[in-house]
Amino acid sequence: MDSYDGDIFTARQLRLMITIPSGKDGGVKETVGTVDLYDFDPVNSRCAVGILIAPEYRRRGYAYDALIRVADYCHKRLSLHQLYCVVGAENEPSRSLFEKAGYKVSGRLRSWLRSGGAYSDAFIYQMMLPFDRVGKQGAVEQ
Repeated sequence: MDSYDGDIFTARQLRLMITIPSGKDGGVKETVGTVDLYDFDPVNSRCAVGILIAPEYRRRGYAYDALIRVADYCHKRLSLHQLYCVVGAENEPSRSLFEKAGYKVSGRLRSWLRSGGAYSDAFIYQMMLPFDRVGKQGAVEQ
């Protein structure tokens, strides 16, 4: 960690904290999760995305909001062409989240994830940038 400088172009990865206002005046920030950008590939203008929200803060819209903001950041600041993620086939909450945020299934990866002694399938999702948000809820169309 001592040598990490937060430069995605050097490290090829970046961790962002998801925070919300807390306290009486809202000035204090409370961390509710993280978004990881990894496998950063500036030559092909793409990056992988991972997200984790603390259990007590799930299903409140924080993950969706973070994915939309990260997509905007990746397009405007990093000039990326696409984002992608890998989600376990049986992880319905994460699959729904990425689909709601505008990611599309690109393929199924057979026996991709190992848990204990068993393997399970995963889906690879992609979002092409830039994206357009449509409607009041920020639905994403490509």
